Amino acid sequence: MSPACNPTPPACNPTSPACNPACQVDCIAARESAALGCAPLTSSYAVFGDAAKDYCLKVGGDPREPATQRAAAARAIELLRALEPPCVDTATLRDETWRRVAARWLEVIRRLEGAEGP
Repeated sequence: MSPACNPTPPACNPTSPACNPACQVDCIAARESAALGCAPLTSSYAVFGDAAKDYCLKVGGDPREPATQRAAAARAIELLRALEPPCVDTATLRDETWRRVAARWLEVIRRLEGAEGP
């Protein structure tokens, strides 16, 4: 990773020309899991902070912090003990097609290209 990369920004800024792997606009694994009826347990960091990801069960905080990890473990135990799994079949999940996700990626790429200049 180059020294200019900042994988742990305080806030995700997809228009920043800096290398920032935390600034994703989608998470394929979470969406595919939810599409199969599994409840993705995620942090609220980066892409998962997106309110449109209403099919994810979120634990607030930075996933690298021990407190967030403990909260996620406690939530996982709670989910495993539940008699019924949570329903993650939302309108957002059903509407989030590959075409729409690709359009979001292209939007971010175009902004990055514009931020870096010709």
